[in-house]
Amino acid sequence: DTLPFPDRRLLGNIEYKNEVEGLELSIGKFTSAASSRGCAFQCSFCSSSMFWGKWRPRTPENIIQELSYLEEQGFQNLLWVDDNFTISKKRLLKLSSLIKKEKMDFNWMAEGRVTQSSIELLNAMKQMGCKILSFGVESGSQRMLDWYNKKINLNQIYDAIKNSNKVGIDMILANFIVGSPVETREEIIKTLNLSLKLDIDFPQFHILGIIPGNWIWDQMVKEKRINPDVCWEVGTAVLPISLSEIMERIRETHRKFMQRPSYISRQIVKTFKSRYRQKQSGKL
Repeated sequence: DTLPFPDRRLLGNIEYKNEVEGLELSIGKFTSAASSRGCAFQCSFCSSSMFWGKWRPRTPENIIQELSYLEEQGFQNLLWVDDNFTISKKRLLKLSSLIKKEKMDFNWMAEGRVTQSSIELLNAMKQMGCKILSFGVESGSQRMLDWYNKKINLNQIYDAIKNSNKVGIDMILANFIVGSPVETREEIIKTLNLSLKLDIDFPQFHILGIIPGNWIWDQMVKEKRINPDVCWEVGTAVLPISLSEIMERIRETHRKFMQRPSYISRQIVKTFKSRYRQKQSGKL
């Protein structure tokens, strides 16, 4: 709370947009903001806890001050860049209450965690303007979820997606990781197939990039599968099968995902019910 708000006037007339896989998601003037820094979890593939340390939240009152500042400048769309916007249910419920009290009207997107996705919490997020919610699902294999130190299970994944749909979140995204050095071909297929089973609006697939400083990097260096003198500048993949096979399987999964009759019909219904999605599609 002691840090000053970013002065977005320095951006001049530059207009930023929010896109996911080429899909334009922002409607109107767009910016980003952080309601916290760091992360309360230590997933083995992630650099957040290493770079940013433990979770340090801003108070709801301080966040409201920045939102008022953004409102005065005409911003309508917001991306919360927190690694996990939903860590504290108490803080979010308080923030939702203050936004309602101040009659603020923002469309916003955030990243959530499947273990923090109760109906009460998601309802509060919906009421305070959440249009797009992205979950770190990561894998369809419990063994891989444990290896990533996610501390989640498949039932929690299904429940989070079900609850998000139930409260009417306009767009639900899910992130998946494939290509871990210890992953089997069958586990990669299981992860890709999970995207077809979840009632999400869009999957995002990522090939695991191993970065210096985390547990996986240290293990790969120890096993001499990464040369730390060569690979230290960028994330490095240590793949269990060929990159070409992984990419082909991802492309095929994308095709199957988008061409399912159940998916197409569900998207039509969700768009019909969602004014935000209609605007995003250019229908209004």
